Amino acid sequence: MNRMWLMGPNNVLSLSIPLEGGRNNKLSFGDVMIADDRSWKRVHWRTIHDSYRKSPWFDQYGDSLNGLYNQQVRILWQWNYECIKWALRQIKEIDVKMSVHHSVNETDPISFGSGNPLLQVPDSYPRYQQVFSDRHGFVANLSILDLLFNVGPDAYSYLIQLSSYKSCALDNNEQQKT
Repeated sequence: MNRMWLMGPNNVLSLSIPLEGGRNNKLSFGDVMIADDRSWKRVHWRTIHDSYRKSPWFDQYGDSLNGLYNQQVRILWQWNYECIKWALRQIKEIDVKMSVHHSVNETDPISFGSGNPLLQVPDSYPRYQQVFSDRHGFVANLSILDLLFNVGPDAYSYLIQLSSYKSCALDNNEQQKT
């Protein structure tokens, strides 16, 4: 939960938040701290700015995203929570109520899927125009920032289209197993 993927001029870029104790620490998700290295925010913002400043919707979202990077947050789950809230505010059609629950018995590290970008996608996969797609083609499974900066207010419609595609793909996989 400390990594995101963006499209850069030369290839897919990975930005990660430095963690205290490194990425292999054995803390519960709620206890993972961001390393006290303020340069990561500057590096992230410059990379985002340089990669997306010419995208159709950068002017719409860039300033508020920069404000997010100016927040002082040291716990990783809090940073992720703030990022999710920011993204949901930008996609106005999504009405989600979020709350934070902490389980005092939670001591096992949480494992998430890889979330890696998909460089080769099926022809039927929903697509949108991305920056640098003339060089690299469409790359799926990038950060929500890629979608917002390239699609803007139509991000919600794309997400609905994508969820329908993924539901159909899951149904087809289940049918093939039987």
